[in-house]
Amino acid sequence: KAIRLTLAVILFAGIMYQAQSGYPQSGSLSIFELAGKYQWYGFFESGATIQLKADSTFIYGWQQGLMGGQTKGFWRIEGNKIILNSDKQPGDKSKGNNVEVMNQCTSSNTVIKVRDEDGMSMPFAMCTVVAGNHSYSSVTDSIGIATFQARSVRKISISYVGYKTISFTSREKSNNWFVFTMQMVDEPYKYFTNVKWTVKGNKLYDYSIKTNKYVKTNYYERVETPIRFNTKAVKDTLGADSLVLVYFDEGQLFYQMPYSRGKQNGKSVQYHKNGKLWDTTVWINGKIQDGYHESFNDKGSVYDRGYYKNGKLSGTWEVLKEDGLVWKKRKYNRKGEWVSQEVWSQEKQKFEKTGLY
Repeated sequence: KAIRLTLAVILFAGIMYQAQSGYPQSGSLSIFELAGKYQWYGFFESGATIQLKADSTFIYGWQQGLMGGQTKGFWRIEGNKIILNSDKQPGDKSKGNNVEVMNQCTSSNTVIKVRDEDGMSMPFAMCTVVAGNHSYSSVTDSIGIATFQARSVRKISISYVGYKTISFTSREKSNNWFVFTMQMVDEPYKYFTNVKWTVKGNKLYDYSIKTNKYVKTNYYERVETPIRFNTKAVKDTLGADSLVLVYFDEGQLFYQMPYSRGKQNGKSVQYHKNGKLWDTTVWINGKIQDGYHESFNDKGSVYDRGYYKNGKLSGTWEVLKEDGLVWKKRKYNRKGEWVSQEVWSQEKQKFEKTGLY
C-alpha cells in the first residue's frame, strides 16, 4: 500500500511538471509556466531576445547590424496572451521624417527609397503601404529600395530599430516614387505600450512582425527553460487537486497556486525574497475573482490597489509610496489594457498626465 501511494505521488508530480514545462494543459497560464528566455531569429544580422522573469519584469534585447539596445519593463498574462509595457514610454508620437522626394514615374509599381541623415542607403528597413483595401509589406534591398506591385498608395509606414518611425499619408494618389530620410531617436530604444503577444506552446507570437522572403518567422521561441526555481506539486489538504509550490534558489517560498480540475481555483499567494507578503489572489476556474485587490512592497506597505472586473484590471488603480501617499493613478479600459496615467506633481500640487511607465 505504501509503495502504491509513493508511485501515485511520483506520477502526479510528473504530470504537474509537464503542465508547467511550457505546454499549458488548459486555457490558463501562470507566471512560472512562461518565465524564461525566448529568441526571435530575424533576418540578416538582426534578431531579438526577451527574458520573462517571475517577478513580472522583462528584459528585451535587440540587435540590427552594428546597432543594439535593451528595454526593461513589466509583463502580465491575459488569457492566452502576455501584455508588455516598457519602463519608458514615448511622449507625443512623432510624425517626423517627412518625405524628401515625391514624384510620378512611368513604372506601374510603387517605389520607396530609404536613406539615413547622411544620405546613405538603409537596407532591411521595414516598409508597409496601404493601397485600396489592401496592405503590403516588404523590406528594402541592399541599396535601400522597396518595390510594391501597387499604385494609388494612400499610406506609407517605415520602421527601423533605433530610428523614428515614419507615418506618411499621400494626398496625391498618382505619385508612385518616394524618397524618405530617417532620423535616429535620441537613443536606440524599443517601446512597448500594451503590446500583446500570443502564447502557443514554447513560442510567443508577435503578429506585428510581417513575414516575407527575408523575414521567415514572427515568433520568439523558448531557448532557456525557466527560472532557476525549485518547483514541487503536493496534495492540497484543502481539497484542491494540487498545490503547486515555487521556491527561490535559496529555499524561500516564492509562489503557491492551488489547482482544481486543471484550472487555478482558490487563493494564490506570492512572497518577496525577504518573506514579506507580495500578493494574494482568489481564482475561480482559471480567472481572477472580481473585486478589490492590493499588492505589497517588500517593506509590507501597500504598493498598488484597485479592482478586477471580468477577471481583468479595471478602472483606476493607485500606486503608493512607502509613506502611504498615492503618487500614480493608472487607468485601464474594459479590455484590461493600461491606457493612461497621472503622476502627482509636488511642484504643482496636482496630478498630471504622463506617458505609461
